[in-house]
Amino acid sequence: MAEGSQLKIVKKPGEFPEFKFLQDERFVLEHNCLKDGERRFHDSIIYPNCFSFDLKKKIYFTARGLYYLKKPEVMVEEDMWSLLKICDIIDEEYEKHLKEGNMPEDLMEKKISNINTVGNNIVKYYEKKIDLICLPVSKCTGEIITNTEDTIHIFIERIDSFISARGGGHILVCFLTHYFHNKFPTKKIIISLKGVPRTEKAYRKMGFRNVTPEDKSQYRIAYKENMIIDNTKLRLSKCIENCNGKLRDNTFFYFEKGHIVGKLKRKKSKKSKKPKKPKKPKSQKK
Repeated sequence: MAEGSQLKIVKKPGEFPEFKFLQDERFVLEHNCLKDGERRFHDSIIYPNCFSFDLKKKIYFTARGLYYLKKPEVMVEEDMWSLLKICDIIDEEYEKHLKEGNMPEDLMEKKISNINTVGNNIVKYYEKKIDLICLPVSKCTGEIITNTEDTIHIFIERIDSFISARGGGHILVCFLTHYFHNKFPTKKIIISLKGVPRTEKAYRKMGFRNVTPEDKSQYRIAYKENMIIDNTKLRLSKCIENCNGKLRDNTFFYFEKGHIVGKLKRKKSKKSKKPKKPKKPKSQKK
């Protein structure tokens, strides 16, 4: 394979792009990409050009695919129109809910205001009137099950493609693969997840397979996990196959919050001790 086709991973300097729950208008883009089994944003051309990795309590992670540009980086006109079309589709849905009255009026009005703010900021960045734009494209949550001397096992709880073009969820899994491989280049990477209806075919293209009884005895597999990949070489090759031409400079640029260090094993929850019964007072002698 040509050298230029290899994928790289580079940590970006600067502040971690926070998304504060219920306080950030950009959350309106974290919108279900499916409606009645069909993609809402089937014409989207937006792929993430940057990623964020947020680790909490040394176990639980949230990774986001981002559309991130900072001056003097240029937003191409095609991206602007694709993002604005996505905003229009979401806005129409909110207007419909508002008209039908099946959602709280104040909530819908707030969401409509937020999507208009996002659309205005997209145009402002394109017109070079603001210096930074950082929009969520896709999202993945999960936890690190084990991190020993020779293996690291991560469980993906949920993947949401949101506004990304087709394959955006796969690119996010590829980022996680490269993120952990970069941190622990000599370790075997095991990724398990819960394949839900209409997703198993896509996961198989990523190299995943069904969990076997042998996997359950060898790895820490919860009841809800039904797909796994434990072949690091295969996983990395699938990333090259699916990410070439979709990443800026074939590179996973990323921000990081909460660095993974040392060995880790998921702690067992401590059993609550039963309160000791008070001793009966000794009967006094007459």
